[in-house]
Amino acid sequence: MPSNANSQVLRPLLSDVADLVGAHQTGKTGNAGRQWHLSGVNRSIVVITVSAWEAYVESVVSEAVDALRPAAPPLDPWPALKAHVDSSRGRFNTPNPANVKKHVGLLGIADITATWAWQANSASQVSQRLEDLVMLRHKIAHGVHPRPTVHHKYAANAAGFVRKLADCTDAAIKADFQTRLGIALGW
Repeated sequence: MPSNANSQVLRPLLSDVADLVGAHQTGKTGNAGRQWHLSGVNRSIVVITVSAWEAYVESVVSEAVDALRPAAPPLDPWPALKAHVDSSRGRFNTPNPANVKKHVGLLGIADITATWAWQANSASQVSQRLEDLVMLRHKIAHGVHPRPTVHHKYAANAAGFVRKLADCTDAAIKADFQTRLGIALGW
């Protein structure tokens, strides 16, 4: 079962990507080769995918901190932790591996990036793919010239990559909370 951040934030935001992939298919000319008039659609897919990942990371950390909230003992440190996480969330705007590691580290998880691996993808390969995706979004969003060329296959696969990344992140936070803190998260 995924976190609420995964199911109620990331996945709905990525539905816009599915719409853009469909629009790309509809806008094809039928001629072989690159569809130059659709390059803006591919760049849009990258921007939306990375913004969905950013929103997910912010939300999953907040969700996990909320799970730490005790039943209100008199001298509870939870409000200070919650305030610190909320403050960090306001400064979290580049969801690259280093910044995600730092933000998730607020939960006491030393290196979330070490858990980002799946079949035929090591943690370092996944981190590099995320770094490349975020850098591409940065170039698009900040208007470098010439505009980056984004191939449709790359753009269309980005959402699946982010979904897998979120699933790994969910699993790592859940396992850490269970093992280290004895807290069973509801996802």
